Amino acid sequence: MISDFFRPEPGGVEGLNTGIARLWDSSQIEVIAPEVSISTRDQQMQFDSRLGFPVHRIPAGKTREFHQFVGHRIRAFQPDSLLLGAITPSTRMAASVAQEYKLQWNVVLYSGDLPSVSLLKAGNRKVLHRARYVFTLSRYLMEQFARKGVDRDRMVALPPAFEFRWSEGKLPLPAGLAERLRKKIVLITVGPLVRDRGLDQIFPVLDHLEDLKDRLHWVVAGSGPEYSYLNELCKIHRRQGQISFSGFLSDAELGALFQNASVFVDPGRVAPDNYSFTVMEAAQFGLPVVAVSGGGMDELVVDESTGLLADEGSPEALARCIRRLVQDPPLRKRLSLETAERAEDEFDLQRPFRAISSRV
Repeated sequence: MISDFFRPEPGGVEGLNTGIARLWDSSQIEVIAPEVSISTRDQQMQFDSRLGFPVHRIPAGKTREFHQFVGHRIRAFQPDSLLLGAITPSTRMAASVAQEYKLQWNVVLYSGDLPSVSLLKAGNRKVLHRARYVFTLSRYLMEQFARKGVDRDRMVALPPAFEFRWSEGKLPLPAGLAERLRKKIVLITVGPLVRDRGLDQIFPVLDHLEDLKDRLHWVVAGSGPEYSYLNELCKIHRRQGQISFSGFLSDAELGALFQNASVFVDPGRVAPDNYSFTVMEAAQFGLPVVAVSGGGMDELVVDESTGLLADEGSPEALARCIRRLVQDPPLRKRLSLETAERAEDEFDLQRPFRAISSRV
């Protein structure tokens, strides 16, 4: 497996790749993870030492060194094929090395790869056209890549899944949050604070829930370039008492937040796939989901069963869904039970692992 996205880095794709690698027979897998990460070298070494298979961390910017190392590992390990995560300079280079050794490769595509598959990106298209299989995160994404010319007969849509990284037991809330959440119905949104998440929707949504303001508290967990902007909007809208921006949370702190929440809200995405690993994480904790229908979200949330899907991304539509769950505790409890049950049955990493391992 060669991918820029691998633990200990945070993120759903990183967790998926790492979880799938863990399920492989440790004698039949090696991972090359270019050093494009935010974690320190010591953190990477500590994480890698707990795995049962080799993980090679190679500086991504050293083109010649990376090319030579991939060739060296192909000669030494003699794999049956390569599994490339996403279309990046490092995986493109790995495909060219594989071609030199007449070795097959397969590619896993994410939503971020959509702009990379265009008529102007001939090198990327060549990697996909020569791949044995092309895996996508959702059926919706598969259709989008097919429209861009990727051979539908060689594409496989992976079942939704994620790496559950929390043990059983009560986890402590981050400092300062416990008092703010006491006796409140807690809404949470998790993920990177980037523009295509549509997080500025939160403020007009709360405007439509003004009569419930004393009952609700909304926690936005994550960091990113929009952090300062969203905090400034919070002041402008005078919602400091209703919204907490937690910043980056450790796994334990995030798990505690999930445990103390009532509803998970994905307020709307500009990204083309509308797919969320954090929706699956929330489901594992039994949180009903409020989100906008369409794209990959329809593969993650069953409307009126594991959550409520708004037909449109308007603040009014999202507020109506939240209001129903706040004012109808039996509905909230039913959806909570059903979402936890579905998460256990359908978001198991064994499902995408089998889809990949039976083909590569």
